[in-house]
Amino acid sequence: MASFEKYIQGALSNLRLFLRRISWEQAVYIIFILTVAGAYFILSPGWGFMDDWQSRERATLFWQGKMSFPDLINEDLQVFGRFRPLLYLWIVLAYQIPYPLFLYFLIFATGAWVLLIWGKIIHQLLPEGGMTAEFKKYVYPLSFFAFLPFWNTFMYISLQEKFIFIFGTLSLWFLVKSYRNNSFGYLWGALSLAFLSILGKETGVVFLFSYAGYAALDLLIFKKNIKISKILLLVSVIAGFSYVIFIKTILGGYTAHYKSNLNIGVLLGMLKTIPGMMKVAIGIAGLSILTAAYFWWGKRRQFLDPLFLICPLWMIIYILLLLPWGFPNYLLAPLAPFIMVSIYFLIAAWMPKQKPLIYLAQAAIIVIVFLVLLEIIIPRISKMADKRKVVEAIVALNKENPGKFFYPPHYQETAGALQNFSSVPITYASAINEKNVSFRENSFLVINDEADAVVLENIYRDQLAYQNGTWQIWVLKEKKGQKEEFRLTLPLNTLQKIKSYLTSR
Repeated sequence: MASFEKYIQGALSNLRLFLRRISWEQAVYIIFILTVAGAYFILSPGWGFMDDWQSRERATLFWQGKMSFPDLINEDLQVFGRFRPLLYLWIVLAYQIPYPLFLYFLIFATGAWVLLIWGKIIHQLLPEGGMTAEFKKYVYPLSFFAFLPFWNTFMYISLQEKFIFIFGTLSLWFLVKSYRNNSFGYLWGALSLAFLSILGKETGVVFLFSYAGYAALDLLIFKKNIKISKILLLVSVIAGFSYVIFIKTILGGYTAHYKSNLNIGVLLGMLKTIPGMMKVAIGIAGLSILTAAYFWWGKRRQFLDPLFLICPLWMIIYILLLLPWGFPNYLLAPLAPFIMVSIYFLIAAWMPKQKPLIYLAQAAIIVIVFLVLLEIIIPRISKMADKRKVVEAIVALNKENPGKFFYPPHYQETAGALQNFSSVPITYASAINEKNVSFRENSFLVINDEADAVVLENIYRDQLAYQNGTWQIWVLKEKKGQKEEFRLTLPLNTLQKIKSYLTSR
């Protein structure tokens, strides 16, 4: 008993020592990370409804010996017109693990470490602007979550953009070190890591093109490290354009849409209609470049590290790469670090250096970060847990009262995932009536907050068989003359209310 008390006292003493040593900025970072990890543990999110089922199926076929790794790559080439060996390595290793919670923890823990790498990059590339080095290293990287698509990196196990975030960040850090230390070893590391990001998702080629753009600027204007820039420009251009030529030869099937849009007329038309969020991103990139030019040719040259220009160049090139495909929310996730780093640069460049203003800016960033944590991140973890729960509910209902289940548009992948994870047939339909319902068997409507309105004709919602935070399952009954357009709407959270107010003005 005495030894146990001694152990507890020693542990408490070490904890007190640790708490004395950490700064308040480190404490903010730790609290944020532990809160997210705790939410994962308590809510226990399940498999996603985007690509998780297909990925688990591929992993099973691989481990059963029915498909080899080259077979998986060849199928990707032939069916999807894509080349993603790193993705398939992830699939065969990760999706054989039956516990999605472990994979969420793994992705988030890796992402939390990468955020600290970004903290180092920010500290290296950007001026103080009155904000401390500790704030830049530990707190400001959390502001990436204020660009809301960024959370998709950690929300979906299947999301390929995590490879761009992880390997691309390491590549950029190695590039910074190569210029700082005049090191060709770090340069080859940066280029190798950039290539790894490409093997996970094609848009990772953005790193090679943005590196080439910076190297050209350095050779023509900045002349910071001519030797490094010459090699960087040569290798990035050759590798980048070789990869583009290769990709253009395999585009087809799933990626035929991208190939068909690769002409100037279509691209110019699409450029006129890009979402407002992308216009803002281009504006931030443009303003950052103009500010950097003003400092370089003005009296504040010492304020600018030219390497920072990779960030706005990266944003513009990435948006142009997405242009032929479009801008689904999850594809925008990799933009977050580059947008927020550019915003930091503009804040540091133009904000007066009075301490009250600096303290106010830091406080505002922390408030925004924790508002996003409580109002966006935790609810989205809960939403993934709701998917697991609704699958379990479908299985239980079908076991007790076998019948027909319906799910409305517009996400057909969701209907397929519900069916595959539950092994219960799910009918995808925008309208439900006596033509597709037989009342000799039970009928259920499965609906969530992302589904479109479904038309119920000569049918009514009799009783609510199941509900959680974002899903409902209704028992359907026949009723002549009854017609309803039903959509599940949920109360807006604080950030959604703010957005609704601003967009309705």
